[in-house]
Amino acid sequence: MNSGSHLLTAAIMLSVLVACQSPKEPKEPTAQREQATTSVTLGRRSEGVNAVPTGERGLYRINVGMEQIEQVRVVPQKGDGAESRLVEPGHWTFDRSNGRLRVDVQVDDTGETVIVLGTRARPPHIMLPEKVDFGSVRVLVGDRLGAEGQDYTIDRNSGSLKLLGPDTPENPLRYYVQATMVSDPAHPERARVVAFGNLDQKTIGRLLEIEPH
Repeated sequence: MNSGSHLLTAAIMLSVLVACQSPKEPKEPTAQREQATTSVTLGRRSEGVNAVPTGERGLYRINVGMEQIEQVRVVPQKGDGAESRLVEPGHWTFDRSNGRLRVDVQVDDTGETVIVLGTRARPPHIMLPEKVDFGSVRVLVGDRLGAEGQDYTIDRNSGSLKLLGPDTPENPLRYYVQATMVSDPAHPERARVVAFGNLDQKTIGRLLEIEPH
């Protein structure tokens, strides 16, 4: 396996590990947590971000804002990253304004993950999913709860959340964004929670007062 394959394998493995490490739910409300989106650095510049299926065949959302996508790959959820396959240029398009990626190759979303490689926005730019409850959005910056207008901005029309702190490849901004999706009023216990960021779970739990085991 060449060095590029090693990097891709490591990135995918780390992406899966971080994405599945969601903090425990607070008692109120009980919620179903959607797999978090995470970004992983490849070398010093290029980064990999997992794409989330929208339910429409071939259409994905990239929740972590990307300035440029250089490559799109389809990766098996189980197995070696060397088995990933490249989606050739011309077979994918990316709309940076809404974070939507469209691919016209066959992808098994139950057993494969679409990964985009490129340069993400700095400071972080998050595209919140549709039907998010904006009143539930909480942003952590470093070791404190962030304040809207000071640490981040939200465009409630587009769902775009932008962090405002300094962020460089050498000193990445430590942050965490959490929000609850608008739920069925008859079944508030089915609300989904979405989360993005790179803060450690201990800090997240402490700042959001999430109960440990």
